[in-house]
Amino acid sequence: MNRDRIAALLPHGGDMVLLDRADAVTSTTITCSTSSHLRAEHPLRKGGALACVHAIEYAAQAAAVHGALQGSESPMTGYLGSVRGVELLSDRLDIPGQLVIEIEMLMRDPRGAIYRFVVRNETERLASGRFTIVFT
Repeated sequence: MNRDRIAALLPHGGDMVLLDRADAVTSTTITCSTSSHLRAEHPLRKGGALACVHAIEYAAQAAAVHGALQGSESPMTGYLGSVRGVELLSDRLDIPGQLVIEIEMLMRDPRGAIYRFVVRNETERLASGRFTIVFT
């Protein structure tokens, strides 16, 4: 799945669509990849750098795409309700190479979903944790 299809599934637009591809999708997982973290005009870049904490936004977008692909008759909208157990293993996210965002849905019910995430490049894990999406 390419960036245009991803953009159609997200509430974001323009440069805030951070994912380039959805590479693999199952009923409980999605793996996405991108090089958007290297763009000089990245909307989350501050002082010339992209902080590793923004890996959470990449993961949340991947979860939103995953949720939209689950075939619900009425697509759910939601917001990030909580973030837990986050490990940031780098100061910066704008390091060379593709980012790979791996998401696993741990639980889903009519009120929301819990996802575990890992954001990495080709050689190292950069961030991981869990978050809850609350449906509105």
